[in-house]
Amino acid sequence: MIIEIDGYYTQCLLACDLNISHQELSENYRIAKDLCSKTKDIPMQLKILLNLREVLEFEGLRVDYVVDTDTDMIYTPRY
Repeated sequence: MIIEIDGYYTQCLLACDLNISHQELSENYRIAKDLCSKTKDIPMQLKILLNLREVLEFEGLRVDYVVDTDTDMIYTPRY
């Protein structure tokens, strides 16, 4: 499972071997947001909460969820 974090201050891809539901991602995003004083720290907190790892090679990957840190929206992209 691939999760894209997209925002003004940070853009990255996070991966997980297990499937995460939209509800679980939403709940953990809210927790991460509450724990972080800066938006750019949210990906690191999500990595800890959901046992994610950062993906360094982006090419050819299909994203399962996008977390927009500017609007706090979480959605599934359309391909």
